[in-house]
Amino acid sequence: MAMLKMQRIYIYALLKYCKDILETLQRRGVVEIENMDLEDSVFYKDDTSAFQAQYQRMASNASEASGILSRYVPRKKGLLSSFKGREQISRSRYDELVDETQDILRVAYDIIACQKKIDANIAEKVKYQSQLEVIKPWLSLDVPMNFSGTAKMTR
Repeated sequence: MAMLKMQRIYIYALLKYCKDILETLQRRGVVEIENMDLEDSVFYKDDTSAFQAQYQRMASNASEASGILSRYVPRKKGLLSSFKGREQISRSRYDELVDETQDILRVAYDIIACQKKIDANIAEKVKYQSQLEVIKPWLSLDVPMNFSGTAKMTR
């Protein structure tokens, strides 16, 4: 099979069509998308670093929530499942997931918040256990724990 040099195409589009064009090209898998730094008097490149950072945070939170869930309920995988690769989804399923993004992120944030509460409760439990260990030697004394002293007590 002969290897051919990849040809280049430049696509200029209105910003409102950019997302749809990129998604279509990526889904087809026939082109490699490369970020070009070409600007002139007509075309300019928007600064999307804030959006990229936001998407990275959302992806990180979703990944963290998935990791938390997998600690409590590990997925059952077959022996050769690591060779399977990613599951391909249909365009309609992808659109449904895009529409549900806010709900999915809300659930992910809830999972992370619950894990933080669990971690705080575990830390509190450890604190109480260490306090209990400190007073254990004193539990065998014959003096009641609610003893407030005698009438003739020195200070």
